[in-house]
Order: sequence, then structure tokens, then C-alpha cells
Amino acid sequence: MRAVHLAEVPGLAEAARAIGVDRGIDYLADREVAAMLHRHRRLLGRMNSRGAWGGLLLVPGAVGA
Repeated sequence: MRAVHLAEVPGLAEAARAIGVDRGIDYLADREVAAMLHRHRRLLGRMNSRGAWGGLLLVPGAVGA
């Protein structure tokens, strides 16, 4: 959903700006929000792959027990 659609909802634009001021992001700037979501997806992907490798390292110990 783009910011132009969100701005049509009464009071939403003001609330989004107030929340964004505290967090240092303009939630009505489409490019800024898209970049933030991309960073979060990359971070979650890295966390998932590291968790899988960590689990594989524990398998030999679990099998030995």
C-alpha cells in the first residue's frame, strides 16, 4: 500500500508522522519504508541461515548423547 492511499484515511498521516519522529523515519515516504523493509528481510535471512548452521553443529552432540 502506498503512502497516497494511507494519507486518505483521516488522522492516519498525523499519527504516522508522530510515530516516525520518535523513530527517525518518515512512514509516509515510500522509498524510505521500502528500504527499511529490505534491510529487515536481509537481517532475518542472515539470522535464519546462522541459526540453521548453529543447529547443524549441535546435531553430532545430540546424536552422541
